[in-house]
Amino acid sequence: MSSGFHFHSLHFVVIIAGTNAIPVSIGKNPMLGQHYQGDILNPLKFKSNVLSQQWPHKTMVYKIGFGFSTEEQRLIFDAMNEIQSKTCIKFRQASYFWDRDYVIYTKVATGCSAHVGKTGGQQFINLEPGCFNGGHTITMHETIHALGIGHEHNRPDRDNFVIIYYDRIMPEHRYAFEKDDSNTFGVPYDYSSIMHYRKDAFAIRPWETTIAPKTMGTVMGESTHLSNGDTEKLKRMYRC
Repeated sequence: MSSGFHFHSLHFVVIIAGTNAIPVSIGKNPMLGQHYQGDILNPLKFKSNVLSQQWPHKTMVYKIGFGFSTEEQRLIFDAMNEIQSKTCIKFRQASYFWDRDYVIYTKVATGCSAHVGKTGGQQFINLEPGCFNGGHTITMHETIHALGIGHEHNRPDRDNFVIIYYDRIMPEHRYAFEKDDSNTFGVPYDYSSIMHYRKDAFAIRPWETTIAPKTMGTVMGESTHLSNGDTEKLKRMYRC
């Protein structure tokens, strides 16, 4: 499978994006902001992993906004490249003339956030400088949101695999641990998913565990690359 992108060199689009809210990052994880579930921009509760949210022709159309350093630009393309090299999904730079539906990568707001799935028109992946700490991991997490995939711990069968300690979670963020009716595409629960919360997500006291695996010794929320489960879910959603 080819890993080459459908863009001409590094041609960047200068955009000032108008998000309505400026999320405040909580603690050291810039994904845990004030948006839905911390990093989701869709204003109403969404359904993740829905086939109607797919990008047509297995291709996410994008623009790169103003202000990213050369290294940050490279990490954005590294995230695209990993997804593209492991699935049939492609990425194509938006045309000024005919593309009306596209994702724009921006850094005009605090935190790391994205719309889930194709929403129509201009939609955002916001990446503050802290989103690039540790490489392209967070960029890939937000890009997978834009492709239509939600958080792993919210899937309907999660109670078979993790324990949620609601009394340790900030009250205003307890909703972020609600189960949803998302499509699992028959992929087993994946502790190693890049879409999984860390064990201390939204903790009142940062040393406490808010989400714990039922399988002892299991590490979750620490992945830096697509897991096999992430890859399989994307492939099944996009019929690769």
